[in-house]
Amino acid sequence: NLLDIVRRDEVFGMAGMAEGEGGVLVGLAFFGGPSTIMRIADWRVNTWTTTHANINDIAFDPGRKAWFGVASTTDEVVRLHQDARIEGVVKFPPLASGQDPVPAYLTHDPLTGELLVSLFSGSPAGEEGGEGVEIVLRAARIVRVRPETRVITPVVTELTVPTDLEATKDGVIYVL
Repeated sequence: NLLDIVRRDEVFGMAGMAEGEGGVLVGLAFFGGPSTIMRIADWRVNTWTTTHANINDIAFDPGRKAWFGVASTTDEVVRLHQDARIEGVVKFPPLASGQDPVPAYLTHDPLTGELLVSLFSGSPAGEEGGEGVEIVLRAARIVRVRPETRVITPVVTELTVPTDLEATKDGVIYVL
């Protein structure tokens, strides 16, 4: 039972990877500790940056030439910088039942240039209440985030536990 070491709705371990700028970034996340983002290029693995946030997933935005991540510890999208600095882009408000809007995965939408983020619901009893595995049916969603304006727009609603997602250049969004 991982509930003794996991902070309920957090992801930890090898938590995400994305391709961009001639290499691949891979996230290694630990709750309560720093996340390490490693760069894989030409079969070499090097630390690219570290951050205090629990980075669940990462994505490269080719239009902005920028790396973004979702942090479940702070319920936000962040811009990742190689100098161990993160820049808050947008913080998600609580979901309809008041539970944490846990950002699980993100991807760059090649059609719109926006970021797509899957939000699944944390426990409605809060970070310390309940068993931490309570699920509010149809409370989760997929949202669009435009980093420059910090606008959050719902795209797919009434989901239960959306995890990963992908967008195609012709506008199709796939959701697990």
